[in-house]
Amino acid sequence: MKALLRISTICLMVAASRPAVAQWVQTSGPEGGPVSPLIVSGTNLFTATWGGGVFRSTNNGAQWTATGLTAQYVSALLATSPSSLFAGTSQGVYLSTDAGASWKTAGSGMTNTFVRALAASGSALFAGTEGGVFVSTNNGAAWTLASAGLTNSSVRCLASSGSDLLAGTPGGIFHSTNNGTNWTAADSGLTNTMVNTL
Repeated sequence: MKALLRISTICLMVAASRPAVAQWVQTSGPEGGPVSPLIVSGTNLFTATWGGGVFRSTNNGAQWTATGLTAQYVSALLATSPSSLFAGTSQGVYLSTDAGASWKTAGSGMTNTFVRALAASGSALFAGTEGGVFVSTNNGAAWTLASAGLTNSSVRCLASSGSDLLAGTPGGIFHSTNNGTNWTAADSGLTNTMVNTL
């Protein structure tokens, strides 16, 4: 009996020392196509579906509701405050100032409206499009092309860190230290220059 108790105790100790396996539980949506991206803004979660628009969850993803931007191909989301949200779509940039309840077209000046990526650096907003990078310094009211030095203008992703901005393209990664005024290649050592995510 003592031997059985010892074996049971050892088995329990070994089982207790092993890390637990993560469990995934499907949420109640959103539905309508592939889901991407996912961002946190204040106490809300936002995501988008390819063709279904933007969805919001106020309870950590347990339930999702459609926002005022529906039936859109949304490829990028950016929150600049708990109430201000930008969506990059196949038809340009949209802005919501009421946590997604209503949306309006954000600004003019963008010559290529298929927006694949959004980023912010200080007070500047950046949109990566099939025609290069556009910058707005007035909260999306107007956009100007900022792509000097980009040898591939199909910008798939953007990332910012302080004053540094990175753009990923099918031709590699480009780096800017002056709000997109000039870009230089920054992909030395990459064996595949097709960059879709940063």
